[in-house]
Amino acid sequence: MSKLVIVSPEFNSYGGVHVLHANDLGSIAESLPDRKVAELGCKKVIDPEHLKPFGKFRARAWAIAERRGIRLLDGYGQNPDLAKEVVTEIQIVCREAQDHADFIANHWSQLVEDWAQANPKWGALIRDSAPSASWVRSRFSFAVRAYPMDLGALEEMGIEENDLVSEMGGLGDRLVTDLANAAKGMWEDFISRDKILERQISPLRTMAEKAKSLGFLDRRAVAVG
Repeated sequence: MSKLVIVSPEFNSYGGVHVLHANDLGSIAESLPDRKVAELGCKKVIDPEHLKPFGKFRARAWAIAERRGIRLLDGYGQNPDLAKEVVTEIQIVCREAQDHADFIANHWSQLVEDWAQANPKWGALIRDSAPSASWVRSRFSFAVRAYPMDLGALEEMGIEENDLVSEMGGLGDRLVTDLANAAKGMWEDFISRDKILERQISPLRTMAEKAKSLGFLDRRAVAVG
């Protein structure tokens, strides 16, 4: 129980949004309220639809970490024997995200122009506000960090009383509570339906997978897995 591997996906992406300034609006700015009353919003320099996949990539990566892990520090604590497999799955998502980022950067000028033409009234504003493709490329980074958490090493150094030790000591109880809450939610969902579909069974498999992976934290979880 004293050893876990913390797996933490790190996804950073460009949002395509920049601060809207009063001088961007020309004569319209004269009718705007004073800044102490209202602040201007943001301007979008490309179609936001092109950037939506990055949110999905990030969600997928964190879902992979969560599926077999338990929340701890800046990521999810994993069974040391399974951590490599979890990291490998997340790395696949990282590569997919990077491929899409490369597409955005490689076609940046055209994407900006397409957005400007789709919004002709603000075309000049869009073109003038768009950063360079190289700057946009630098805004993207996708990685997964993994590092061991070994309480035994802390004990050897005489560091036995700290919040992390207390938190890890309670992981077993938290795991059992999480599994119980998930099971209760699924049961309530099942009894409200006339027919159980495959997609309703998937969360049950996920719960069993987590219990099997982290059963060493608390033997009570093994019964679920």
